[in-house]
Amino acid sequence: MRSTPFFKVVGSGNDFILLDCRRRAGPADPARFARRWCDRKRGVGADGLLLVLTSAQASARMRIFNPDGSEAAMCGNGLRCVAWYLAADNGHRALTVQTRAGILSARVVRPERVRTFFGGRGTSGWESPSPTTAESTSSTRWTPGCRTRC
Repeated sequence: MRSTPFFKVVGSGNDFILLDCRRRAGPADPARFARRWCDRKRGVGADGLLLVLTSAQASARMRIFNPDGSEAAMCGNGLRCVAWYLAADNGHRALTVQTRAGILSARVVRPERVRTFFGGRGTSGWESPSPTTAESTSSTRWTPGCRTRC
């Protein structure tokens, strides 16, 4: 059993367990980890598991697992949480996040407010939004310093 540091993050009412796997290895079986720790009665309890990974094409890569262990292509509220976490970590307000649904953009517009853009690869939503770009702004927060054993 090893200790796994994590953050409990909330974006627009959805709560997630966030693991930063850029400098430290994540769980060997993320689906199993999600089933165990997203359980609200026997685990930490969350709407999903967010893994933050390195990316050659974007600021970071996000993988999201539902509480049943299935992997989702993308989650808007999860994207907000990852963008906020990355901005706090590296100080950049404008970010791109690689997902299974493509590279998406986000911008921290003020403390606890993140604007996300779902226009697809290459869309610069805050500079010149395309008609297909969905823009959403919501609050994001997290509880740092949590740690669990898995």
